Amino acid sequence: MSRLLTGKKGGTKANSLYNVLNNLNSEIRGIEKRTTKGFIRAAIVIHRAMETEEPKIPVDTANLRHSWFSITAHGVQDGSNPAFKGPNAGEMNKNHSATLAQLRAMVMGSQKPMMIMGFTASYAWFVHEMVDASFQRPGAGSKFLESALTRKKMEIVEVIRQEAHV
Repeated sequence: MSRLLTGKKGGTKANSLYNVLNNLNSEIRGIEKRTTKGFIRAAIVIHRAMETEEPKIPVDTANLRHSWFSITAHGVQDGSNPAFKGPNAGEMNKNHSATLAQLRAMVMGSQKPMMIMGFTASYAWFVHEMVDASFQRPGAGSKFLESALTRKKMEIVEVIRQEAHV
């Protein structure tokens, strides 16, 4: 199965993002002859939305923001050289590299075009779900990934469709 994103169903907090991902993946599976180029363009749309439209990715040290990645069978498309800061920078770099290597192996094993994207920061999920938090970055907020996916769903599907080989 070709998927733009993967989500794991968990507790009630996870269900809203899980549902958004399932609905989007369902639309994508309906696009015949989808290509890696379409997935890369879709990742750009999602990343740009999280950086420029509210709610934006929260920034304190910028480590969460730098942990963003997108990966295809052609390699790491975004996030190969993060600039982590602070006392945990070395550990974050090590974890980031290990995660990308593991996910690249998964993508390489797929028979169809596939992309995996997300954040490698161990606290990414926690920050994503902090609905009552006040963040330092103007316009930043919880549900930044879920909101970008919901707002940009039709654009994501369209760029994948535009790149499909017919």
